[in-house]
Amino acid sequence: NGAVLIGTENADSIGTIASHLVIGSTTNNDEVALTLNVMEGSNGRRAKFFLDDDDGVFGIDSTASSGVPPFVVRMATSEKLRITSNGKVGINTTVDAATQLQVQSDGTSTTVGGNIVARFQSNGSGRDATIQLSDNVANSATISMLSSNLIFKQSGVETLRIKSDGKIGIGLTSTSAGGICDPDGNYLLIRAASTVG
Repeated sequence: NGAVLIGTENADSIGTIASHLVIGSTTNNDEVALTLNVMEGSNGRRAKFFLDDDDGVFGIDSTASSGVPPFVVRMATSEKLRITSNGKVGINTTVDAATQLQVQSDGTSTTVGGNIVARFQSNGSGRDATIQLSDNVANSATISMLSSNLIFKQSGVETLRIKSDGKIGIGLTSTSAGGICDPDGNYLLIRAASTVG
């Protein structure tokens, strides 16, 4: 039937871990790859796991006669990761991501904080964990957590801090005042209807 068996005589068994397939080359700047081809007339598909000695890059590449299907990772036939041909990533969802990154939780909690979809953490107590938003040119804003305090910065300047005890500082880094909300200067504007900007 054309099957090649390594480390086993039964196509239904896994085989021994010591038995393996090596694809190699002694030519400088060469590429070695394990390629899977499905040729169906005008709708051929190819996927390969490759190592490019020219730049050291390795990974998975795929092509098709018409349209490249997404790359997926499955566990026990259940899809866990999907990367579309235009670079969008979906985690724990079989639907092509509407944005560049889409993460879906299996949680069923109706309590705030009960379904944690993503976690960004530092590697030690007292160290901040920060998410940066940028236009990839000159402007950026960050959202940070430090010792349970939530801190917002714009262009490197802190503009808002919410402490773990609920105190809010606007336009200043200290929230030692007795009030719950302590704006610095004319930074707090509350109206029924207004345009700010």
